[in-house]
Amino acid sequence: MGKPKVRLDTFAPTVGADVKRSGIPSKGSVGSRTWDNSNSTGRPVNKAKASNSKLITTITTLYFDGNDYLDLSSAEEFGWSEKWFWVFAFVDLDASADRVLAYSSDVGGYIGIASGGTGIIYKSNNSKSSEVTIATNNTNNSSVSHTFGNDVEVLIIARSELSNTFNFYNIDGDLIAQENIGGGGTTWNLDRIGMRNSADPFLGQLIDAKFYNDSDCPPVTTASLQAIGNNYKQLKD
Repeated sequence: MGKPKVRLDTFAPTVGADVKRSGIPSKGSVGSRTWDNSNSTGRPVNKAKASNSKLITTITTLYFDGNDYLDLSSAEEFGWSEKWFWVFAFVDLDASADRVLAYSSDVGGYIGIASGGTGIIYKSNNSKSSEVTIATNNTNNSSVSHTFGNDVEVLIIARSELSNTFNFYNIDGDLIAQENIGGGGTTWNLDRIGMRNSADPFLGQLIDAKFYNDSDCPPVTTASLQAIGNNYKQLKD
């Protein structure tokens, strides 16, 4: 397993409480990229250590208030012919509406949490696709039922090369949904976190977002998935 190609790591212990963040290094294997928002009023703020009772006191997060987003200084391509493996960790999710986690502005693909926390919203990155909602609160296409709440949550997305089938996993490494999405594997040019255009903004605190592709992807095994989830479980208070 290699490093993610791009990453939004929200750990910033030297940044002051509630300071709007800008120019955040991606910390992925592709250097010289930053996360930013040209509109200062739309920048998420740093939540300082010990400010969230659900987390251990050494952790900081980024708070997205429902108007915030961050753009990557240059998009990262996730191609049809390569594997994808994406990891989102967050806490204090407000699931009263659909919440977009990541977006591709070239053709408008996006992924996020459905209203009520009972599923995943996904739109393929092609002009002919429509948004689909993939239920996670049943076992029709999964091993367990899962509803996203306001505690520490993890969403892992794994896709094989040349495939429109996506597997979704939770913080326990459980398969919470599997879906074949029409055109789902169409190449993404990831360039935004927290909103699509001006719709479905994320509301909550982001802990981490990692985007792997091709040979850098972690193995999709029970042990690997559980190890990823356990890393974030250790952040719970």
